[in-house]
Formats: sequence, C-alpha cells, structure tokens
Amino acid sequence: MIRTNYYTLFIFVLGLSFFSQELLSQSQNDSIDIDNLTIEQISDLSYDLLLELPLEKLQQLVTQYKLKSIEDLLALALNPKVILASKKIEKTFNSPLSTTVITHKEIRESGITSLAEILRLAPGMLVRQKTNGNYSVYIRGNDKVPPAEDLPYSENTSMLVMIDGRIVYNYFNGGVFWETLPVSVLDIDRVEIIRGPAAALYGPNAVSGVINFITKKDVEKTSIIETNAQIGTQNSRFFNLYSNFNIAKDINLRITANHEHRDRFSSTFFINEIQEYLPLDSLYFIDSAYLADHFPEPDLAIDKYATNVFLSYSKNKNIDFQFATGMQTSKAQTVFMDKKLSTLSTRKSTSHYFDFKADVYGVKTQLDYTSGYQNAHTGEYGFEYDMEVLNAKLDYQFDLKGITLRSGFGMHLSKYNDSEFIQNEDSIGGYIGGERSIYYYSSSLRADYSLFKTIRMIAALNYNYFEAKQKGDLSFQFIASYNLKNKNLLRLVYSRSNRGPFVTELYTNIRIENVDRIVEIKGNQDLDMLTIDMVELGYRSKLYKRMQVDFEIFHSISENYTGFSSEIIANANDTTVLSVYENIPLKSYQYGISVSTNMVLSKKIQTKIWSTYQYTWLHDVKFNGVLFSVDNFDMEHETTPNFYGGLNFTYYPLANWNVYVDMIGTSQQTFYHMLAGVVDLEACLNVNFRAEYVWKKKLAFNFTARNILNNTSPEYGFADRLGFTFLGGIRVIL
Repeated sequence: MIRTNYYTLFIFVLGLSFFSQELLSQSQNDSIDIDNLTIEQISDLSYDLLLELPLEKLQQLVTQYKLKSIEDLLALALNPKVILASKKIEKTFNSPLSTTVITHKEIRESGITSLAEILRLAPGMLVRQKTNGNYSVYIRGNDKVPPAEDLPYSENTSMLVMIDGRIVYNYFNGGVFWETLPVSVLDIDRVEIIRGPAAALYGPNAVSGVINFITKKDVEKTSIIETNAQIGTQNSRFFNLYSNFNIAKDINLRITANHEHRDRFSSTFFINEIQEYLPLDSLYFIDSAYLADHFPEPDLAIDKYATNVFLSYSKNKNIDFQFATGMQTSKAQTVFMDKKLSTLSTRKSTSHYFDFKADVYGVKTQLDYTSGYQNAHTGEYGFEYDMEVLNAKLDYQFDLKGITLRSGFGMHLSKYNDSEFIQNEDSIGGYIGGERSIYYYSSSLRADYSLFKTIRMIAALNYNYFEAKQKGDLSFQFIASYNLKNKNLLRLVYSRSNRGPFVTELYTNIRIENVDRIVEIKGNQDLDMLTIDMVELGYRSKLYKRMQVDFEIFHSISENYTGFSSEIIANANDTTVLSVYENIPLKSYQYGISVSTNMVLSKKIQTKIWSTYQYTWLHDVKFNGVLFSVDNFDMEHETTPNFYGGLNFTYYPLANWNVYVDMIGTSQQTFYHMLAGVVDLEACLNVNFRAEYVWKKKLAFNFTARNILNNTSPEYGFADRLGFTFLGGIRVIL
C-alpha cells in the first residue's frame, strides 16, 4: 500500500489553491442580481443572505414572491429544502419522516469545529464528548447494548453516515471513526438527518437513522477562496481552506484542505480496577514499554490532516456529473477498546477515496472507492489492517398518473486484510488471520402516491443478499401523511431495518496461548443481523408565520443483538476457553417523544429549542465479570439518559456582528463495564458562546468559549473529565 506524506501534500494543495486564484480570478458579485432571479431561486436564498440584503431589496423580493411582508420572507428560513427523506427535493415541512436540516449558516455562527458536534444542534441526537473533540453519536440513544459487554459495543454500529451520499462506515467492527472523515465544517453546505429506521431507502446499517453531510456546490458562479484559522486552549489549532473556481462555463473546481489538533483536557486516565483518575507516571507497577506502546502520546486527543478536490460538470438540469477525491491521515485518543488498565486507546488511520456521481435524464449512478490503513487500537494485537471498500448504486425515478416510482440497485464489496501484521502461524497479531471480505447486493422499490394534494402514501422495500451468510434481509417502510392547508402535517410511519454484518463478527479466528490457558475466539457466518421495528406518529405545524414546531412520538423494538458464547474445554495438557459470536435473546424496547421549535423572532433574533424524553427497557439481560452473573432478567437501560436536548439563540445586534449562545443538556446516566463495574454520571449542562465581527464581507474576527460553566464532569462512561475551551480565530474571503 502506498503511504503518502500528507503534510507535504496538504501544503501543496494550499499553495495550488492560492496560485489558481491568481490564474482564474474573476470579479465577484458584491450583491445579488435580484431582477434576474427566478421564483425558485428566490425561495432557495439562505437566511444569512437575506439578512445581508438592504431593505429595498428585501421589499423587492417580497413583491416578486407575492408575500405580504418582509417577515413572511424571513420565515422561509424555517423551512429549508431536504433530499434525504424522499430522495427528491422537497421542503422540510412536507418531509414524510422525522427530518432535520442544519444549514451552513447555523454551523458557522455556532463556532462548532467538528462534524460530530454539529449533530448536537438537532433533536433526537445524543452526542456526548469522550475526550476533547471525540464524540459518541447516537440517534435516539439505545446505546451500549448489551449494557456490560466490551466497549466496542459502545460504538454506534446501527447508524448510516454519508458524505454527499458516499457511505463512510467501518466494516471491520462497525460504526464511524469520526476523525477519519476528510471534510471539515467549512466544506459543509448543510447536514440532513433522518431519525428512525431508513434501510428501505438507504440499505443496511441505516437502522436507527441516516446522516448525510452535503458539501458546498457552486451556486453564485464565482471564484472564491475562504480560509478559517483558530487557535486556543488545550493546544487547539484549526485551519480550513475552501476554494471554488469556475474554470469553464459548465465546469466547476473546488479544492479544500483542513488541519485539526487538540490535546486532552488533562493527562490523567480512568483506571478501571480502582475507578480513579491517575497520571501514567504514578503507575510505577506497570511496565514502561507497555505504557509507551498503548499510550504513545498521552496528552493527545486528535491530530488530523485532510485534502479534497471536487470537480463538477453541469450541462443543464438533465445532465450533471460530479467527481470527488481526497485523502486524510489522523490519530485520536478516545474511549473505544477495552484494556485491563484503562478504557482509553489510540487509533490511527490513513486513507484516500474517490467518488463519482452522474445524473443523466433522471438515471442516477454513483461509484465510490476507499482504501487505506487503520490501527484501531495501538499497542494491542488484532486491530491493525489494510482496507478497501467499493460501493456502486443506480436508481431511476419515473412518474405515472398520481404516483411516483423509484427503483434502485446496488452492490457493496469491502476487504480487510491483516496478513501484514500477523506475528506467527497461530494468527497472533491479527483477529481475522488474512484477507476477509463482505459482499452484498441490494435492490429497492419505492412508491409515492398523492391524493387530493393533502393525503400522501409511501411504501418502500429494500432487499439485501449477503454472500457470507448465503441469505438475505428485507427492510420495509410504510408512511401515510395528511397535509392541512400547508400549515399542519400529520404523519404515521411503520418501518423495519436490518443492520449489515461486519468482519470481526463473521470471520474472527484467533488463538492466544497464555501461561495458564489458551483463548480461542471464533466468528459466526450464520448470525442474524440486528433488526429494529418502529412505529412513529409525527405532527408538524406552522403555528405562526415565523414559528414551526415538530412533535415525534416513537416506539421501537430492537433484537438480534450479538454477544459471546463461551465454553471451557479442559484436557490433560491445557485448558482452552472457546468464545464464539452468537445471537443473544436480549431485546430492547424504547418509547420516546421529541419536540423541536424553530422561531424567527425578528430580523435580529432567531432561536431553536429541542428536547427528547425517552425510556428504554431491556429484556433477557445477562451480566458477567465484576458485576454479577445472572441470566434472563429485565432492567431499565439507564446508559441512554431519559432526557437530552438544548436551545440556542442567534442575535444580530449590528449589521456586522452576530452573537450565538447555546445550551446542551443530558440527564443522569449509568454505565456498566466488565472490569470497572458501575459508573454513575451526573446530569450535565454545557453552555457555549461565540461572537463574530465581519469587516466589509472580506474579513471576520471571532472568538468562541465552549463549556463556559467549566463543567468538569465526564459526559460518557470511563471517559475524560471535561473543561473550558477558548478559541480565537480569523476568517478571510478573497
């Protein structure tokens, strides 16, 4: 595998972008040409652009759009467009699913510096910080099930994350390594989120929901370079570059680059057996070589470099081609993998990708490929591998009388190979002992029928056939909605989604010879995959011209969880502990309600409030280890807090200033661990502040204060104590 000097490449791309600006410089529009905009283009104007327009142009838009007042125009900001829920463009108010859109304006004004933290701005999203900048992300909780299993089960393996429709899933042991995503907050145009099972639309792993990070596209047909640099406490430093060039009438080029570095809030580690935070230099009884291998940079939280190139050709509305390529190198120290000493571990990754999309007269195709190297747990054997992932998709929409049909086909192939890192013939050093692959193909059909422009009925099916299991899974979704005068929308959803397999649970094959026993761990290719059935009732209303509320009441049942079945085999020469992946009888029952409100109080003030209250009950639970060993008992699942939510205010005191304040909170949580036992976390409230001054639309100065109450309580079990962060930054637009 080719290893690249990413730092050199990062500097090269930065230089190339500024050089290209000199060659391709074009005059930018200092104002929007209101007279030549279509009604559709006017409705697409973002809220921040509206705020920048002088009063006379706002009034002109009101007249062209046949609105009653400027307030009605500003109210359009409450209802951005979304594609994710139906795979077609529609207003979020009409979305048949529980959907949230987070715009670039919201991201920029909040001062958020990581993709995972953006999701704190959406209802139903449980986002908790493990170490500085490293987050656990769940849709509606239901996290760390089974509750006392190994920590990899704390990773969310049931949520699908995409960048421009390209899946970024770790098929080795499931979930998303957030630090490996190559784009930055500056690259993002908007984030679209679906809460609830959506495998019928997007295939395996869209079990609890879908998140799609959509990068900026060339809208104003201008060349531009935007840079954002920030430095602050905890040795934090961020650099982001976004550049856009129109190199021909129909051809657009974007080059982006980003660097992120953060240190942890402290140098202490949670020590499992004594449940205390201690510095490494106090662990005199631990071999120094062990500490050096497992904690190579004790103070580090994240260090990352990435570059991206986007090329698009848009002939007209019927012919559109998009190509993207990029690479990243990253390392993060976070709560991920179990060790006898501490739950913190370091993972490293280098990868590159390409992504090709075409839309030709309604036939949409996408082909993407990712390859690279990862060490998910430095210092421990089994988690170092090379990887390749290939996805291909094709779908087509056609309209009949009153009904829209969308059919799709897809293929997935992922290969993971630990051969290079195996130490001997007994596979010591590699969990899977060679090259292993996951291959499946899928087909889908979705029907969307509207009656009297008020009643909408949707049915979707998705079938996936997995080669390793020699069988398939069927996901489905049925939706009915009623729209009353475009002011009230009532929707009912019933859906089932299945998770796809990942490599470790299918192919693990490792033998470890210890002094007193032999440990063998085996995969199982006959596993049933995690399945969620959900019923949801939703209500969305425009209570006033500038206020929209959304209610979601949901109930789900999750089953087909996996765990280990262990057997002790004793003979005259040795004792063997054989552990095999198997389905366990555990079921999770969840009930909940989410409420969100979005208000434009005036041209100067916008606010959002969101909250989720949920209850999770586990049936047929088994605990082992230092806790106790009991089979078949029921319990409330308190690892998911009963309440989580937040609110924010954006205030524009003067034309060149914006001020942002938000509060994010969770109720009490209880974490279980095989070695550390039970850890109770107190309720947490995180308050953040940001202010920015913009000078002549070219230069902006900002400062951000996160966790201004300096709440040091951990947000996640066995994780770091948190702290206050201050950042100062500058944004330049050329």
